[in-house]
Amino acid sequence: MGKAQNSVEALNNRISTHANFAKYEINDWIIPILDVQKHDHVLDIACGNGKQLIPISKIIDDSGSITGLDISEELLNEVNTYTKKTKNIILKQGKMENIDTDFKDKYFDLIFCCFGLYYSTNYKRTIKDIHNKLKNNGKCFVCGPIKGNNLELTDIHEVFGRLPNEYVIHNNFIETKALPYFKSVFSEVNIEIFENPITFPNKEALLKYWKSYTLFEQEVQNEFENAITNIFKKEGKFITKKIVMGITAKK
Repeated sequence: MGKAQNSVEALNNRISTHANFAKYEINDWIIPILDVQKHDHVLDIACGNGKQLIPISKIIDDSGSITGLDISEELLNEVNTYTKKTKNIILKQGKMENIDTDFKDKYFDLIFCCFGLYYSTNYKRTIKDIHNKLKNNGKCFVCGPIKGNNLELTDIHEVFGRLPNEYVIHNNFIETKALPYFKSVFSEVNIEIFENPITFPNKEALLKYWKSYTLFEQEVQNEFENAITNIFKKEGKFITKKIVMGITAKK
């Protein structure tokens, strides 16, 4: 069992798929929830290649800042290519488990983590650190997939056998682990659900997405290709729905 792409290539392919084939732009959901103010100091945990960081940096003026934290030097280099002349952006390579020590004397108005918290090796510590690094009246936002996400795609997989463990863990994490712990740490917690159909126009586009996703398994590639070939012959397209939960919490 293995991934066909490295993590950077996979992330870029997923973002490209959503940009080209999804009904909605996810930042149109996320950024209004964040309600960033021009003077805010913001921390973007697992910022990746800057999907949220770059547009948010355009909201913040020189009196504020946005810090992008990611473990991948390659992804941070991608962000730097776009933002190296922007004064209000700070990039830091590091682990989300070390927030409290890496930002020892810094506190933030807003901390967020989109599709990344389930990669923490100690999510309770990470959530506690988020709480500790927020200013008074500060808030945080995290989001990730929940049960029912990509159901149409997983239905194909379940014909071949069990779903990959990583996929199952990620799809259950926000609702069953993160949400209860946020409620135990923060005084105010709210949730929102985002549903976003993705319409694939051809087999090649769906196959490229599948290879970039935690559902991919080399061992069932032939069966998967045969199954989607038949779907496109019959339907001419394939639609799967992304279902995401967002958690907003305040101190």
